[in-house]
Amino acid sequence: MNERYEKFLLEKARGDALSVLNIRGGSAIELLDLEIAKVLANIKDPNTDGKTKRSCTLTLSFGPNEEGTISEIDISVKSALAGPQKQKVTARLTLDKDGNAVAEELNRQRKMDERVSYRSGITVMDSMKIGSPIMLKPFSIFLDVDQPEVATVCRVGKGGPEGKVPYVKLTVADGGLWKLTAQASIKAWLKEYCPGVPVI
Repeated sequence: MNERYEKFLLEKARGDALSVLNIRGGSAIELLDLEIAKVLANIKDPNTDGKTKRSCTLTLSFGPNEEGTISEIDISVKSALAGPQKQKVTARLTLDKDGNAVAEELNRQRKMDERVSYRSGITVMDSMKIGSPIMLKPFSIFLDVDQPEVATVCRVGKGGPEGKVPYVKLTVADGGLWKLTAQASIKAWLKEYCPGVPVI
């Protein structure tokens, strides 16, 4: 972006004439930025088709009066995202010591939205189901600002030198969307509690 064009945009944003840059205090651009963040997060989501085209659309709907002197303007933003792609796993079917049919996924790493076994006490085995992704709200920015939610996937598997050491790990699965949400929260807080201070 050259200096002349930057000056033009700045004058448009500060001027009285209506433009997409200054309408409702610039909220149209902010809404579009948030929708773009959703698109980028959807692209980075490993569960979606990477080749599918995504889009986001900003719509301004004008509703003028009969004289054509006043018009209400509705601002809306929507995005077209890629849906989850089909998943396929291979399982080995065996019998346990009691003769019951059991299945074990050959891929050692699996999501916790499946049923997994855990040890209760010393010898009793039971199973539980944990949804995925899990929405967590860790402290990641200033305590005065509302903390952003982070979509997190819990995975279990086996690793180590011989692949026999069990592990559980949490993996962020929003493609960095929480960072953009955090920036928007900080910006809103500064505008509310620091009026008159320019916020970029």
